[in-house]
Amino acid sequence: MLVRVRGFTILELMITIAIVAVVTMLVLPEASVWLSNSKTRTVAESYQNGLQMARNEAIKRNLPIRFEVLNTGGWQIRLEESGQVIQRDVASTDASIKFSVASGNGKTYVVYSGLGSLWAPEQANAIDQLNITSTTIAADKRVPLRLTISNPSGAVRMCLPSSSLPTGDPRKC
Repeated sequence: MLVRVRGFTILELMITIAIVAVVTMLVLPEASVWLSNSKTRTVAESYQNGLQMARNEAIKRNLPIRFEVLNTGGWQIRLEESGQVIQRDVASTDASIKFSVASGNGKTYVVYSGLGSLWAPEQANAIDQLNITSTTIAADKRVPLRLTISNPSGAVRMCLPSSSLPTGDPRKC
């Protein structure tokens, strides 16, 4: 009587490894695009959270609070009058992410009043929008993001500046 040994043959293992290798080769390029677009979204969310935090601090303290985009990347929140820094984020600094600031007079900050709206003396010069894009992947695979700051309420909204979205899509800017 023959006793059957359980397990895999070397041929079955080699075929399995070959299939896994082929699938990995097919998925890897798309995974890098996904990672790059995820990094872009993380940076955009960091700026959005910073703007919302500045607005909340202004309401909590009933004082003008400044949200400022730093030249080196990242942002900081500080008291408008004394300049004391409340919060700073430099973790969003990354050479593979490009961002631009659109404002009335080239300003790189927003000042919130104690009511959470844009502070009246600074409204005309406030940041209108932040555009955030990855620079490490092909342009046709990038998902650029835009943060818009409504004037005078100061509310922050993240949207997609893509023209391929239908007109009524809430993600469209």
